[in-house]
Amino acid sequence: MRKIVNKTFLFVSVLLLALLTACSGSSTETSGKDDSKDGGQAGKSVKAKIGVISYLSGPGAAYGEAITRGFKLAQKEINAKGDVKIELVIEDSAGKQEQALAAAQKLMSDDDIVALLGPTLSTEMNVVGPEADLNGIPNHKVYPSLTGLGSQVQSGSFFLWVINERRGG
Repeated sequence: MRKIVNKTFLFVSVLLLALLTACSGSSTETSGKDDSKDGGQAGKSVKAKIGVISYLSGPGAAYGEAITRGFKLAQKEINAKGDVKIELVIEDSAGKQEQALAAAQKLMSDDDIVALLGPTLSTEMNVVGPEADLNGIPNHKVYPSLTGLGSQVQSGSFFLWVINERRGG
């Protein structure tokens, strides 16, 4: 239980740090002296290894490739700020439930992985979401398209809907 709480806390902390970093100004003003009570440790960056399950091969690979490029762009921008150091470990689901589950299990077997991003398809999420929850790994679903998916996915899952103006989304 403690492992679940720790990984969820770290994942949420990294997301909040990234958000704060993105929203902060570009001020580099410092006083030159260390008034902190942490012994000067505040300048250290937070490191997070995040697993990505994406649809990178097969007929729908364009979706997964675009999403993965977005993750890499965000990683580059966040890492450039220096407060958070994100490492992405990317696995291909090929749009298949079995491959998505195998990719998730491979990523979750790495104790340094603090969260999963993906998979791309809701059909893949049907198997990955519950498995991630059982393993205490926060899971950020990228593009759910099926209704009722929320009832199948447990408390450690986060969702991001992609809005497509041409589809009325």
